[in-house]
Amino acid sequence: MGDTIKELEKKLLKAEQALASSEADLREQSDWLENAAKDIEESHTKIEHAYQEWMDALDIVSDPIFMHDRDCKIIRCNRAYQQLAGMPFKHIIGRHYFDIFPKTHTPMQYCVKAMEDPSYKETEIEIKIGKCHYRSCAYSLWDDNGDYRYSVHLLEDITEQKTAMEALRISEKKHRLLFESSRDALMMLAPPTWKFTDANQATVQLFRASDVAEFTSLGPWNVSPQFQPDGRHSG
Repeated sequence: MGDTIKELEKKLLKAEQALASSEADLREQSDWLENAAKDIEESHTKIEHAYQEWMDALDIVSDPIFMHDRDCKIIRCNRAYQQLAGMPFKHIIGRHYFDIFPKTHTPMQYCVKAMEDPSYKETEIEIKIGKCHYRSCAYSLWDDNGDYRYSVHLLEDITEQKTAMEALRISEKKHRLLFESSRDALMMLAPPTWKFTDANQATVQLFRASDVAEFTSLGPWNVSPQFQPDGRHSG
C-alpha cells in the first residue's frame, strides 16, 4: 500500500512538473504572440503612415496624377486630378480613366502599348480637351518577374505655353510680312562672319541680286562702294 502511494506521489510530481513546464511554454508562446501582434500592428501603422505621406506628397503636386491597373481602372489619384475631374474620390476610384479625364471613350493607344511592352518608349503625347492643352506622360511599372503592375499618368496643363507659342508664331508671321512687303531695303547680318543672313525683296532689287540666297552669300564689303561720301575707304 505504501509503495502504491509513493508511486502515485511520483506520478503526481511528474504531472505537476509537466504542467508547470507547459504553463511556462504557454506563457512564452503567449508573450511571443503578443510581441508578434505588436510588431504587426506597428508595421501596419508604418505602412499607413508611409501611404499617407505618399498621398500627401502627390497632393502637393499641382499637376493632375492618376494611376490605373491593366484594365485602365483608376486605383489612385491626387487632389489636383480629383478637382479637374470635378467629382469626389469615391466616384473616381475603380472607374476607367477614359470615362473620367481625359474623356477619350477608349484607352489612349500609347498607354495600351506601354502596358503590353515594357520597352515601349513613346510615353508622352499632347492632347486637347476643349480649349485646354495637356502634355500626358505615362510610366508603366513592372515587377522583377516582368509582370505588369500599374501605370502612372501625369497631366501637365500647357495651355498658356501653347497660347504663347501661337502668339509668337503669329507675331513672327506678321513681322515677316512687314519685312517682305516694305519698300525700304531691309537686311540682317550676324557675327562672327558678319555676312548677311536675310534680306527683303527691295534689297534684292536694289543690289541687283538674282534672289535672297545670292545676296546672303555676300557681306557688306561686297556691296559697298570703294569710298564713302566723306571720302573714307569702305574697308
